[in-house]
Amino acid sequence: MPLLYFIPTNLHQISAEEIRRLGLEYAIDHPTNRGCTGPDGRHGFLMEKDRQKLHNFDEQSQTWIPAPKQGADSVPYWVGYETLPTAEELQREELVDGEWIETTGGYRWLVPRLMMWKTGDTVPAVYHSNLPVCIDIDDDGNPIDGAIVPKYRDLFDIGLRVLTKLAGGNEEGLTSKQVITFAANCIGMNYRVSLLELSSRVLGCLSTEDAMRVIYSAVDWQGYQDAVGNWDGRQGRPTTDMESGSDKSTQANPTISDRPLAS
Repeated sequence: MPLLYFIPTNLHQISAEEIRRLGLEYAIDHPTNRGCTGPDGRHGFLMEKDRQKLHNFDEQSQTWIPAPKQGADSVPYWVGYETLPTAEELQREELVDGEWIETTGGYRWLVPRLMMWKTGDTVPAVYHSNLPVCIDIDDDGNPIDGAIVPKYRDLFDIGLRVLTKLAGGNEEGLTSKQVITFAANCIGMNYRVSLLELSSRVLGCLSTEDAMRVIYSAVDWQGYQDAVGNWDGRQGRPTTDMESGSDKSTQANPTISDRPLAS
């Protein structure tokens, strides 16, 4: 069974705009306007991903978890379930190809590969991506691949920043919170989950080690290391320590710290 969401409100109906304001568009495509009393005793609307399925609040059979207030006076929404869903039950209709990663609790996720690396002709490593792109045109008016579509662009750009940091580059301002959220959002590309659902508040299926394995897969960290190693071999350099196109060494096993990830 998929996850349930209860949105307490005095409104007579919930609009798609309200879903976006709450940041729930990853979980709910179309709101269901069936009112009921929720876990906090307030009036609101209970819904899931399928607007055709209507649910009633049942305190005895359902478990409900409040979303973080994030500075608000009251809980913005609640996440609930009768039985914890499997990864398959949270899967989106359209999937981005990638690698299967098993996380805490035996959950198996298809983690999208945002980029793939190979050795370049004039630089240590170049990437390509299978993510959909916008169509652009060249100076002759011919169609060419443009930027990653807006739906995935922000996540892709953060992925490049994370890869830069893993490779020993100077990526100031990238915090451990952003890195963990990036890992959760990578899973969220193919599943109706965010950091909240993956956290110990709900599924409890994402550890710090899990997050790093998700990140390594999403940015093709091993492929990048192999590409740079091949480049170093061409240049007659030792390949024991990976490099990022400069003379700066890279950690063999980068970890998440509680301070901003800056060189």
